[in-house]
Amino acid sequence: MILKAKNKLFSWDVRIFYLEEVYWQMDEAALLDRNFRAAIKESLDDNGMLWPPIVWSQETFLVYCQEQPHRQDPNKTIETGLDYRCAIGNNRFNYAKENGYTQIECVYVPTWQDKDAVLEITKMDYCVDF
Repeated sequence: MILKAKNKLFSWDVRIFYLEEVYWQMDEAALLDRNFRAAIKESLDDNGMLWPPIVWSQETFLVYCQEQPHRQDPNKTIETGLDYRCAIGNNRFNYAKENGYTQIECVYVPTWQDKDAVLEITKMDYCVDF
């Protein structure tokens, strides 16, 4: 079962990933805040996944860590045995897992600058990126 995004980004590389082929981890704040997780679930249940998560390669992530160390979440592991990682959208990956999806539609970006460009397009009106 594939969790698909309602909005499409035709000028970007949109791919379907298996959940287990992408490293993703929810932020500590989301894990501790039941109300936040409930709001995410309600939003996705009611509206679907509006925008696809952003995924990059492990290599791109390592470049990002070197060039933008102040933007790296210190709670997330740097080394992983997976080729891909979620740059934006860990909560959507978690929703997919908790709701029986095996795959998720994502935007694949080759550089961290591309991640920032896609994020600017897909930013939610209310400044919450579910």
